[in-house]
Amino acid sequence: MTNHEFREELIKELKKRMPGAVIFPQDTKKNNEVVFSGIIIRDNSSNVAPNIYTEGLYYDYQNGHKDMDGVIDSVLEVYEKMKPEKCFNISEILDYSKARSSLNGRLVNTEKNSGALTEMPHGNFFDLSLTYFVDITRDGDEGCASIQATNAHMEYWDVKEDDLYKQFKESMEQNDRSRIQPVMDALAEAANCPPEEVSAVCGSIDIAAMYVLSNTCKLNGAVDTEILSSHVYHYCRLSRRIELAA
Repeated sequence: MTNHEFREELIKELKKRMPGAVIFPQDTKKNNEVVFSGIIIRDNSSNVAPNIYTEGLYYDYQNGHKDMDGVIDSVLEVYEKMKPEKCFNISEILDYSKARSSLNGRLVNTEKNSGALTEMPHGNFFDLSLTYFVDITRDGDEGCASIQATNAHMEYWDVKEDDLYKQFKESMEQNDRSRIQPVMDALAEAANCPPEEVSAVCGSIDIAAMYVLSNTCKLNGAVDTEILSSHVYHYCRLSRRIELAA
């Protein structure tokens, strides 16, 4: 059974458990042109719904960790945690005066996202690109929720990429902070173990002098205002304009 067939079977069984819900497949293109398979479950309580990815569920099913009933139970558990409690006000996205305060950015690999970048505003930073999104996560939400800013959004908002960049800088300076730490500490956090244990494992690797520069929330491709507002970034943006003008 392929992941596609597994998802179809899962949707069929979910509809039996939730006869009043609208359930359908949804593929989502993520960073680096990676496509995730998902399932949308929407009831009458909200006009938006979470996208529940199936790759991990398929792995558990294929390897005998869960049968179909167990997979369905997992999906319903995730859905109950993530489903919105009320309708989303679409004007928060369509009205730039409302959306701008939630505007944020993420860094992506330019080459690996070359196709997607043609459809969204972005600024170049060496081999990376700064893209923009509107954070729609609400207090109490599980995980994070966002809407990618596209060229269509920019046209509807009647703004330029420079406007988005200035607003992104302002939002980051108000809502986030840069964070630098030794790479050993960063690895220890990721592994949820003391730095001493990481040092013991990596003792023969010469990484002691390396540091990780990120932001406080450790999301969005380690976006950092101190880097992105530096003279280097402005030079890259200026170089881009010169190349385009030429």
